[in-house]
Amino acid sequence: METSIYSSHLLITLGAWIGGMLVGGGLGSVFASMLLPAWRSNPGTRRALALFPWRTAIFSLLLGVWSPFFLPVKIGLGTLTGLVAVGLSVGLIAFPMMVCGLYEFWFPLSARERAISGARTLLLIAMLAALATGLVGGGGAGAYLAQQVNLLNQGDYLRWMVILTATALALDLILGFLEYGMYQNIEVESRRELDRITYSR
Repeated sequence: METSIYSSHLLITLGAWIGGMLVGGGLGSVFASMLLPAWRSNPGTRRALALFPWRTAIFSLLLGVWSPFFLPVKIGLGTLTGLVAVGLSVGLIAFPMMVCGLYEFWFPLSARERAISGARTLLLIAMLAALATGLVGGGGAGAYLAQQVNLLNQGDYLRWMVILTATALALDLILGFLEYGMYQNIEVESRRELDRITYSR
């Protein structure tokens, strides 16, 4: 019994990790390579990325993947559902990780840019973690959603999914505008420094 449980858990973990990493990371690499010419020819497209709420997109997709009303209904209960859920989660995270990793390799970010970008990512992680607190009696939307699952109340469950996604989008965009403004300030400072060096010669 315990051996069967352990082997199933190991299959879900390693299978989903390998599959999600290969698919998500591979697609992220292809996507970043496709955008590279535009990034190089038009720096404005790089600044505009700050306003694109890709973190919210990942957040909402993860909410869908882990909804008890989605995969268990479509696939059923068992190891396959766990494998698909974890694989999709890893893939959804690997995709932007690869895109952002290549972007930062091609266009190194300043410390301030890294800080605001990291803060946006941590905010969405905090929102996901806040939902998970419902599993340990932490209250909030997580506890309420767990109650709706027990009651099989899909309507209220979906309504709160929309509310949480809208909240994530609003917070993500607020920080996005701050990040966009930071990019502009850094560009102005870079031009001033370049002018200072030029005139000093």
